[in-house]
Amino acid sequence: MNSRRLEPAFREFIELFDSARFWEAHEVLESAWKEERQDFYKGLIQIAAAWLHLERGNRAGVLKVLPRALGYLEKYPSSYQGWDLAELIAVCRRCLKQVRSGNRSRPVHLELCPLHMSDFFQGTSD
Repeated sequence: MNSRRLEPAFREFIELFDSARFWEAHEVLESAWKEERQDFYKGLIQIAAAWLHLERGNRAGVLKVLPRALGYLEKYPSSYQGWDLAELIAVCRRCLKQVRSGNRSRPVHLELCPLHMSDFFQGTSD
């Protein structure tokens, strides 16, 4: 699957994610991942899952899923298929640090880690 063919899926993923519809965003990229089994898609899917855990106040879920997402995405160049992965990874690392260092007696929440996927996708050029 080439990146130009995937651009509509990426744009829908971004729109859903930026609307805090994390589960739906996750589902949009699921078919691309199933077709190609690339860790790149899995990393984006896992970020959506981590933000779903944030939304639900599930610290343990964030701490389990977000490092996995980073592991998948760190294998790729800093710019990949129209994505600024270097900056996206940096934002996710800061979020992970915030969650790890937060007061364990208080639930995590979305405001702790603001993230807008639209800030990281410039579109494809192939």
